[in-house]
Amino acid sequence: MTSLKGLSMNNIKFIIDSYPYNDYRNYPLLKEEQKRQAMYLKVLSCLGQGGEALTETYKGEVGIIILRELPWDSSFFNIPMAAIDGVFLRDGASETLRQRLLDIALDWMKKRG
Repeated sequence: MTSLKGLSMNNIKFIIDSYPYNDYRNYPLLKEEQKRQAMYLKVLSCLGQGGEALTETYKGEVGIIILRELPWDSSFFNIPMAAIDGVFLRDGASETLRQRLLDIALDWMKKRG
């Protein structure tokens, strides 16, 4: 597991471009490049609001998971809460990589209560 700082911006864009569950995929009026840019800006916005992006590599495959703490929800429900804002994998990524990303997300959350 490494932080996003270990990846170049081109690698980040490549993974976002190949993200099969892009939140903007169902907006037919947007061109493909606009959809990719919107997703990229969403990721940057999350990171700018205290989110954290972690990467995992398995047999040459790279995945990114974006996590953030939820301060308002945590204080309202009186328990620490967090959100997974994105899981970015190439189409056809191995099940092992998927599981490892979820494992690092759970570890990240456990460390924060």
